[in-house]
Amino acid sequence: MATTGQSIYNPVTHERITFLRASHDTADGSFIFDCRVTPGGASLPAHVHTTQSEHFTVISGSLGVMLGGRKQVLRAGEMVDLPPRIKHQWWNAGDDEVHFRVEVRPARNLETVLHVASRLANDGKLSRRGVPTNPFLLAIFAKTAETYLPGIPIALQNAGMTLGCTVARLLGYGRTFARYASPETTAITTEPATLDAA
Repeated sequence: MATTGQSIYNPVTHERITFLRASHDTADGSFIFDCRVTPGGASLPAHVHTTQSEHFTVISGSLGVMLGGRKQVLRAGEMVDLPPRIKHQWWNAGDDEVHFRVEVRPARNLETVLHVASRLANDGKLSRRGVPTNPFLLAIFAKTAETYLPGIPIALQNAGMTLGCTVARLLGYGRTFARYASPETTAITTEPATLDAA
């Protein structure tokens, strides 16, 4: 469970994330966080969420966004909505840090996914593409993230992830994943954060 005000860092993607409003602190189960990304980090591949919508607001720097195949660069004060079932991707499009705010509705498992990615990265267990190097942890991670690759039927991806998760848990990787998901071990700072902080 995420804690409002908690920050985590992913050295592979260069993301420093501060939870501004955890899902259990919102009436609608949404999740709001600030993300600061320095240049040179891994950029996650294009992907699709089936149930979540995301709203990005750039605070400073340049944020590249691909939405449904169309690319654009957003700067301070500009926003974009990423609806469910639309292929999308984002990246730092400048030479300096980009700082943007993300509102996710509903949060689903995103808080857990961010925690796990941070811990795996800090333990040297994320690939240069920002995904788990261990295929069994990758299966559980992907199933938890509810994130899909474009161009491959989602039903087929779900079937593969379910099979992978079953084998992974039989081999004990469910317990390993649970340890990585623990928020107490991922915080790098617990300084208070507010929605008004820039």
